[in-house]
Amino acid sequence: MRIKKNRLSVFHRQPFLKATGIVFILIAIIVAQIPVPDVLASDAGTEFKMDGSTLVEYTGTKSSVSLPAKVTAIGAEAFADQESLELVTIPDTVTQIGSSAFSGCTSLKSVSIPDSVTEIDSSAFYDCTNLQKVTIGKGLTTLGTGVFSNCDKLEVISVNSENAEFIFENGALYSKDKTI
Repeated sequence: MRIKKNRLSVFHRQPFLKATGIVFILIAIIVAQIPVPDVLASDAGTEFKMDGSTLVEYTGTKSSVSLPAKVTAIGAEAFADQESLELVTIPDTVTQIGSSAFSGCTSLKSVSIPDSVTEIDSSAFYDCTNLQKVTIGKGLTTLGTGVFSNCDKLEVISVNSENAEFIFENGALYSKDKTI
């Protein structure tokens, strides 16, 4: 008799186990259908191609981009020809902006260079035809040639008063001693 009871109890549990399994499968299917927000996708690095801590290429198409804090350098041509880019937020972990990094970003309107950036290479913002305002932090010591060439709408370059190397005066960016 005892053996029969065990067999019966196993058979009685089987429908419950099947139903539980079906419920778990349905939950997995529903969870898989929930969309992942854009923020998580960009944090995962899908739009930022990195070489160590250097951003070598941005492959997204957003009009507003915030760089991850792990970026310490923006590589040459990293954002080149991103025509939809209007605003980029550069974290204070970045120390260098490479040559032609933002060249051809024709929708870029303003940019703020944090105090941490010490070097901006040649043609970094070349042909940013809608760039109107640039703010430069106190850390900038090296500025390449033609950084703002063909930025016809650029009217204001604000330089931190504590910057030891550069000033903006009478519509022009000069070295502090005004020799360049």
